[in-house]
This record gives sequence, structure tokens and C-alpha cells, in this order.
Amino acid sequence: MLQTAQSFETTDVSALLQRLCRRLDGELGRKIACKTDNAIEVAGTLPNTIAVIANELITNGIKHSLGSLIVNCARVGAHLLRDIVSDGAALPEGFDIQNAKGFGLKMALTMATASGGSLQARNSSEGVHFELRIPLA
Repeated sequence: MLQTAQSFETTDVSALLQRLCRRLDGELGRKIACKTDNAIEVAGTLPNTIAVIANELITNGIKHSLGSLIVNCARVGAHLLRDIVSDGAALPEGFDIQNAKGFGLKMALTMATASGGSLQARNSSEGVHFELRIPLA
């Protein structure tokens, strides 16, 4: 699933995330609705980072969901915005992703930050949201 890329090559991360969702949907037996923009071309090794973080967040979402997961991906200005919504139990009161105990969330947060981006978690009426924002330039 990871791409080998030179600085001048681009990868369509929308298509990459669609393939990832289909693969995880089949392997893990949960319904994953993947909604992406048209092609979002990203250069260099950033698609690898996005794929690793997405894999971790989707896998966690499936582990904690009651049945379905929604993965949204869009270009918002100069950023890639990924929102993963799980219909599982709410995050505990006072949950702070900066103090996450699991290795996977720590790794995802570290990778997002190292890429100049951010990873946030919040509860809503739709479920638990994990929002990844990474600059594309």
C-alpha cells in the first residue's frame, strides 16, 4: 500500500484512501464509507505518511465502532483534511490526544506533527471524530 516516490512524483491520495478503505472493509468485516474529493495529488513521501496515519485511525475506529465508520477526505485550502467518524462509545471526559496511552495514537500524532499538521479528537452527536489536517505544500 505504501508508495515509493521521488520529490517530482505525485500520488492521488483520494484514490489511495479509497483503496485502503476497501481493503480494510474486506479484511475487518465492518462497513467503511469513504467519501473523498476528486483527485488530490500530493508529492514526495507525504502520501506514505497519510496512509500510515489513516490506517491507524481507521483500524482504531473499527475496533471501537458499533458497526460503521465514515472516512471523509478533502482539500481545504492548502491542507488535506481527513475526518474519521466512529459510531462507537464517546471519548472519556477530559480525553486529550496529547496524552493518549496507546502506541498507535501516539505514533499518528507524532507523524502528523512532524509533517507540520495536527491530529485532534472530539465527540459529537454523530460519534467520535478524529480529524487529521496536513499541509500539502
